[in-house]
Amino acid sequence: MRSTIFLLPLTIACAPTLVDAPASLGHDDAARLLDGSEEAALAIHAANQLSLEALDAVLDVRAAEGIVAGRPFLDLDSLDAVPYVGDAALDDLVLLARDAFGAVPYGRRSIPPETLILWAANEVSHGTLDGAVGLDRRAADGIVAARPFANVDTLDAVPYVGPAALDALEAYGIKAFGTDCDVGTLVRKDGAVFTDLATALADTNEPQVVACAGTLYGDAAWFEGADHDVAVYGFGADETVFDGLHRSAFVVGLADTSTYTFYGTTLTKSDDGWFSAVGSSRDDTTIELLAVDMSDNRANKGGAVYTLDEVVAIDSTFSDNVASWYGGAVAGRSGTFVDCVFADNQATDQAAAVRMWHDLTVLGGAVVGHEGPAALSAFTSNADGTHQWVEGVDFGSGDDANTYDLELYGERYDLWDLDADSVIVCHGTDCES
Repeated sequence: MRSTIFLLPLTIACAPTLVDAPASLGHDDAARLLDGSEEAALAIHAANQLSLEALDAVLDVRAAEGIVAGRPFLDLDSLDAVPYVGDAALDDLVLLARDAFGAVPYGRRSIPPETLILWAANEVSHGTLDGAVGLDRRAADGIVAARPFANVDTLDAVPYVGPAALDALEAYGIKAFGTDCDVGTLVRKDGAVFTDLATALADTNEPQVVACAGTLYGDAAWFEGADHDVAVYGFGADETVFDGLHRSAFVVGLADTSTYTFYGTTLTKSDDGWFSAVGSSRDDTTIELLAVDMSDNRANKGGAVYTLDEVVAIDSTFSDNVASWYGGAVAGRSGTFVDCVFADNQATDQAAAVRMWHDLTVLGGAVVGHEGPAALSAFTSNADGTHQWVEGVDFGSGDDANTYDLELYGERYDLWDLDADSVIVCHGTDCES
């Protein structure tokens, strides 16, 4: 039985400079941390994120060990219940967090317009775009034909989509999700609010959510797919994070003919042995990763993503993922990767970055390092009679002489010394920029 986990706040990467914290918050202030204050958010975030070494440098070693063993914490009461954690330790955690993170989101946050616009553009039916949203039919046609979108600039480039259309899409998103949400919650399209992904996506009639800024820990970020599509739209990869704490996967798809979509999130520290952070064990299932950051995940095949069918990734980053077999970042049947970055992923057998056994398309983006045994490629796709197209990818320079960058249909390429504009490799048909 899966345990109840709490949504906790996330660091803002570019936080404003804060006023120096007091030397001691005092007992009254420590008690005040229970009511959703910034200090409460800081203390909980420090307890869940900082290493044992960082905690031990300030706290009693017994308190530090108890905190690490007790992660994640549901609230400040559960943190305060750890042996040797009292008012002074809570004060120290607040000060540690201010020093390490600067600030964390807390309270209510406005939903970014881009989140609402892209949700409407990617998820709303053609009939609704042409009807309730109020778009020009030609704009609706173009949007549906060009899906999915990972940024507003690409959407704005669709013919007949301009400022008025973007405003209409945002207004429809506001109608669905509202204008703001509490940090650490999931808001479903019908207005219901949740603190775990499985419950939020369980309703087959409303399997779409906006994930407010914050961090979703462990089993709270886990969802076993049913026979319906699901969509999770975050505030951006630097603000909405799913953290598996090195012990669980996030979305395990067990359904046919379904699409699992993530936008504007970070998926990190999944380590479930066989399961990737996002995976599907069924045919006719599509995984869409739009402006997503997948880092520090571990699995047998596909360190971050594994699918028996298709994965589409746009404007996404895959870094420091590890597969104990093949596909350091991604493994699957077919894959399309547009303007994605692959950095320091590892595999022990085939393809440190991506291993596809059928179609593979990689357009733009970059590969920074790939680790593994000799003659290990960054991308591999070898199936007979399939389509492989790699163009405009920056493979960097100075790669290990014992590795190569690409294997397509049994032919190996070392491309690290080529300008990205010169990288055009195609097997099959319809390779057009």
